[in-house]
Amino acid sequence: MKLIVLEQGCQICNRAVKGNYEYGLFCAACNVLFRPEHLGLTKAKIERMMKKKEIDEKFSVPTTVVHAETLPEIKKEHEPQKKIITHFLASKQGAMVHASNCFFAKNIRNENTLVFSSLRDALDKGYKKCGCVN
Repeated sequence: MKLIVLEQGCQICNRAVKGNYEYGLFCAACNVLFRPEHLGLTKAKIERMMKKKEIDEKFSVPTTVVHAETLPEIKKEHEPQKKIITHFLASKQGAMVHASNCFFAKNIRNENTLVFSSLRDALDKGYKKCGCVN
C-alpha cells in the first residue's frame, strides 16, 4: 500500500499527515494517529488522490532548486549604526552610573539626576558601571 501525504491534514496543528488507509494517518508534530474517516477520507477518495498525484508527477515540469549558499551576497546600503552615548546619568542617592539610553536611567527622578559628560568623571566620583555601560 502506498504512502499518503496530506498537506494541512492535521485537525490540531494544520500540518501534513502521512500514512495509509489501513494503518491511519500520523501527524509527527502532534504525535497523533488519525483514522482516515476522521479526516473525511474514504478509500475511493484516497485512490483518486493517488491517481491525480501520479499524473501530476508524470507531467510536471522539473524545477531548479537554488540553495542560499550559491546566491551572491547582497550588501546592505544602510547598515544600522550604534548609538553614540553622549552623556551618563546617575542618581544622587544611587551607586550606579547609566548610559543615557538605559532603562534604569529613565527611572531616575529629575531632581535626583546627576549628568556626567564622560564615564571617567562618574567613576572618579565613586559610581559603579551599570550593565548597559560596556
